[in-house]
Amino acid sequence: MIVGVGIDILAVSKLEHLLGTQGKKFSGSVFTQKEIKYSQEHQGIHNLATAFTGKEAFIKAVGGIRYPDFGMKAIEILRMSSGQPYVELHGPLKEKYVGHNIFLSLSFTDNLASAVVVLEKL
Repeated sequence: MIVGVGIDILAVSKLEHLLGTQGKKFSGSVFTQKEIKYSQEHQGIHNLATAFTGKEAFIKAVGGIRYPDFGMKAIEILRMSSGQPYVELHGPLKEKYVGHNIFLSLSFTDNLASAVVVLEKL
């Protein structure tokens, strides 16, 4: 049964601005090492932007959870060898969403990044 749908869109320039002004303080609090490494190897800022929108779309799909209750790195956006993205949860979020499928779709253009998450309870 589908229990949540979330969508997010982000201007890539907004993320560039945040990284430019806050640098590693921001990226270190939001992105995992795997997400950063993947972005360095594939499309740079655009993959970081889709990772960010994927995290935000997940938050919306579950009805909104407050950032103080978890770290953004607890929601990790990874890719299979085929390039297909998926969500990997860590800590309390992983425990809370056992028994759920998380479907993720990411897209980007030169200027925008977007994500859609569908949450299914088994």
